[in-house]
Amino acid sequence: MKPENSKENSRKCICGECPVYSECCREKNELLFCGRTNSICELNQNRMCICGDCPIHFEYNLQGGYYCVNEFKG
Repeated sequence: MKPENSKENSRKCICGECPVYSECCREKNELLFCGRTNSICELNQNRMCICGDCPIHFEYNLQGGYYCVNEFKG
């Protein structure tokens, strides 16, 4: 099940702490990629994402990672 794009989920989101998260993402206030679409910013995919550590990842039993690059499919 795709996470709801809500304020509650945004507060749980750890995207802003992720090494993949860029200055562009900050400027555009992009969060909760698993509940939205992938980022419009250019991201360094050579960095390790932390999607697997996210509370939303566990709460919704999400599979995979790099939601900022690969749109959630569920």
